[in-house]
Amino acid sequence: MCSARSYGHRSIAIFHARTYNVLDTATARASFAVVASQISHLGKKLTRSRATCDLAEAGKVPCGLLDFPKDEEGCQLAERMRRLYQYVSDSCNDSWSTKFHIFIEELMTASQPLDGECPPLGSNMERPEIRSMNDEHVEEFEKSVTDSLKDAQAKTRLQIEADRSHSALLRESNRKDSLQRASAGCRKIF
Repeated sequence: MCSARSYGHRSIAIFHARTYNVLDTATARASFAVVASQISHLGKKLTRSRATCDLAEAGKVPCGLLDFPKDEEGCQLAERMRRLYQYVSDSCNDSWSTKFHIFIEELMTASQPLDGECPPLGSNMERPEIRSMNDEHVEEFEKSVTDSLKDAQAKTRLQIEADRSHSALLRESNRKDSLQRASAGCRKIF
């Protein structure tokens, strides 16, 4: 089992780079980003949300479900996301599953290839098609796919560091609160 914690930034960057041959690029990207971000945050406890998941289970998934090759088409990557969503939703309540199922439906519809045929998973694009999409990515984002992936990796590292700092602050705050309660309890006895 692998953690889905760092799934979001990298998968979003790859998906953006491979959606130049889908029916509705904007909707596909937006829907994908919502679900990918949510899945990467499953290890965090969310407050004030009725849409929840079993945090002990949902953030851990079979490693193969996190495979996200750079040489597959957008429709194939959308199918990979759908499979990951299906696995994760088994550990989530109906409210969560219903909420994000809408995005998965939009993603699957918008990610249909312009030529109408989506290759099976594991079937890689030809080099000229990859080069063409890479060129379109540079034109749209003013950086290469490789640079986008480096940026995504840096964002993930920063997020992990921020999460660790936040956790350390919470632990320290809880420790101080416990000491204060213990100290107050001792004063009442004497």
